[in-house]
Amino acid sequence: MTDPLAVLSTSDGTITSALNGDGVDQLQASTLPQFLPRQRWFGAKDRAITSVRLHPLGELEDGVHALIAADVRLGEETQRYLLPLAVQWSSDDSEPAPPTSLPALARIKAGARSGTLVDSALHPDLARALLEGMRNNRQLQAPDGSVVFAGTDRLRQHADFPAARPLGAEQSNVSIAFGNEIILKLYRRLRPGEQPDVEVARFLTGAGQFRNAPAFLGEIMLRPDRGEATTLAAAFAFVPNQGDAWAFVTTALTQSLLGSSDDDGAWIGTILGQRTAEMHQSLAVKTSDPDFHVEALERDDVAAWVKEAVEETHDLLDRLQAGLSVLSASARIVAEEVLRARDLLVQRIEATAAMSPSGGRSRIHGDYHLGQVLITNRDVMIIDFEGEPKRSLAERRAKSSPLRDVAGMLRSFHYAAWTALDRYRHEHGTVPDAVRARVMAWQQRVAEEFLAAYQVHVAGASSYPTDADFARALTDLFVLQKAIYEVGYELANRPDWVEIPLSGIRDLLNEG
Repeated sequence: MTDPLAVLSTSDGTITSALNGDGVDQLQASTLPQFLPRQRWFGAKDRAITSVRLHPLGELEDGVHALIAADVRLGEETQRYLLPLAVQWSSDDSEPAPPTSLPALARIKAGARSGTLVDSALHPDLARALLEGMRNNRQLQAPDGSVVFAGTDRLRQHADFPAARPLGAEQSNVSIAFGNEIILKLYRRLRPGEQPDVEVARFLTGAGQFRNAPAFLGEIMLRPDRGEATTLAAAFAFVPNQGDAWAFVTTALTQSLLGSSDDDGAWIGTILGQRTAEMHQSLAVKTSDPDFHVEALERDDVAAWVKEAVEETHDLLDRLQAGLSVLSASARIVAEEVLRARDLLVQRIEATAAMSPSGGRSRIHGDYHLGQVLITNRDVMIIDFEGEPKRSLAERRAKSSPLRDVAGMLRSFHYAAWTALDRYRHEHGTVPDAVRARVMAWQQRVAEEFLAAYQVHVAGASSYPTDADFARALTDLFVLQKAIYEVGYELANRPDWVEIPLSGIRDLLNEG
């Protein structure tokens, strides 16, 4: 059987020389356009790849691994991805390298030696080499720039690192743990500019003094001779935990409904409200850093948010009207209620613009939900400050009201409640009215306890509105906008779930 992989040759044993020689055209034109769309971290699976070009950024000192950027052309757009590569040399020069769990991308030869070129993002040796580079503040020369490793004093206190292990299935990024001490994160999608995940973590660890998020330990950046730097990887303190809050809450509530546990997870509302407020207090501390300085909230800011929400609402309701036929009977009833309330919904949104604004715009989490929270005994740690993955870095770094985060968590409570109902239905076939009422009461209680704790602990933050009515209206605006987005997402991807955000919109209108 013919080996479909390209054969590369390296004159000096380096990956860089192999990528400059024969065989690389097949790798770029055939292998990678087939490989990339199959990867969970690739962000353009539904688009045709025009071309792929590999750009070596630097060879690591271990002589095995190299940092490579893959420029993927998609029509008029080019997306850049981090593709670390390594050579696995065979022990018998007459045979190719043995099979490996790492994806094979090409064969490689160096004189009489032969091996396999693999995607080494999940290789423990790569992770260790990168972490050691941060600890020692190393620097690699790259074409038209350099790769800069920078570690904090806390990272340099580690004389050695525990064994490395990949964490779970690879998502949009790669996460590798070193024992229970350090997490190394490799950012697959590369964008020039400050990476919010790193920038916010660095601020919270330093000036913000926030203790309920993983401490920032170091980063690796591509610094070009011209233009903005790009973050390739970062290190954070490992947080021993019992899983994320989404898994905890949905499991606890479901087990409570099924009678197998007395803990329904509702206790999370109070502690999460407190920690969320403390996070926002930390992001609102006085600072001379313009990227984190709180700016007064102006009427124009609110007007822009309202205008955006109204436009999204009209667009979504038009799509909802056109898609009624694909909805279940129960979802259609709620959808028709919401459609009949179009004018009321728009009026509710627009009313916020007429109020006198207070509070400020600050940096926020930006993608806040139960999945971004880790359970640590009876406390929580907040993680992943990267923002919404589909947004640009500029959009994710933009200042906004902290109440956007509050709205995101309120919507997450709603989804958690409905998920528990769905699991109960799966077990029993139907959901009695008493069970449904119990779950809705759970959601209301958790939301109320979350908000009560939040308001107590956020008091005095310059970003939080001083007027309670305006704070409530702004929260409702962001909740509605989030639910509108969710309806559009569910219509396109999971029509059976569209009743969840639709019911959230209906409930909020009924409250008003």
